[in-house]
Amino acid sequence: MKKLLFLGAFGCSTHVPIDVMEPAEVTVPSPVQRLALVDRSPSEHSFQALYALREAVSGGPRFEVVSNEASQRAFTTSGAVVGQPLNAEQAGAICTETSATGIVMLDSLRVDHDWIWSEREEERTEDQRILKQDGNEENVQVVKTVTVQLATLDITADSDWSLLGCDGEVIDAYSVNLSQAWHGEGDSKADARAATGRVKTHQSELMGDVGRRYRSRISPWQSRISRRMFSGGNAHIRAGRRAAVSGDWESAYRRWKIAAKKNNADSPRAWLNLAVHHEQKGNLKVALKYAKRAALKMNKPWVHRYVSDLKTSIEKKKRLGQQLGPDNEE
Repeated sequence: MKKLLFLGAFGCSTHVPIDVMEPAEVTVPSPVQRLALVDRSPSEHSFQALYALREAVSGGPRFEVVSNEASQRAFTTSGAVVGQPLNAEQAGAICTETSATGIVMLDSLRVDHDWIWSEREEERTEDQRILKQDGNEENVQVVKTVTVQLATLDITADSDWSLLGCDGEVIDAYSVNLSQAWHGEGDSKADARAATGRVKTHQSELMGDVGRRYRSRISPWQSRISRRMFSGGNAHIRAGRRAAVSGDWESAYRRWKIAAKKNNADSPRAWLNLAVHHEQKGNLKVALKYAKRAALKMNKPWVHRYVSDLKTSIEKKKRLGQQLGPDNEE
């Protein structure tokens, strides 16, 4: 699995973002490999949510996805009735027409938005020209108290999803409920409203989040985590950091191995860095061994948290192996 690494300094430590594969929340049976995505209550918003789901799922390693148009045609010709569950005959018809082995249905989607208004006062300094008694004009600065209008746009989306096998049996049923707020201000309500951005644009953004949220429910997905390692210490630890910054992780590994064998106060730092090195290569159990050694010698809460994080990552990798196959197990 390819990982992109970017390093940023943080005091005597360095943060390393690592791209990892996260397991899905539910493990879909392995025979389900090709999905037909069906919209049971078509609208502009549901169209956007389903296409976001399609892009997210098809970009992952788990499923193939039938085109949304083909899936919707198959659903329409299956004889399904709005408001009633899909029966085995209808589900089988959809699978046969699309060559799908599973069906994802957006059963319902409700999108609402609301404007909330408030205001605050602020002082502003303005330049004004005044006419003096002698007939000449003079520039003066005047402090004014003005009322600023504050606008908040709240958008909510409540959706119900289901995943079915071709026999009509429900594999998963789940609700995605999201809300987001955008803010703007101006001298008038119209200005404040304009400053929040277009309602339709924000609704489209939220629909994308709805689709991607259900993706993480059923399909493994890419995520980025941040790990911390030491940048200070003896010459080998510092040289290892410079090598890692340049992308030469093999040189970093050799430097940190030397530092680890010194058996001095810097060795635990080297062990921790070696743990991060092995984690970014996917060797989680080796990373855990090094992290535990470092935690035993260092009274640093973040090092102990790292041990817990690695244990969690190992459990996630086991689930990922169940979802993607034995090649992904530890």
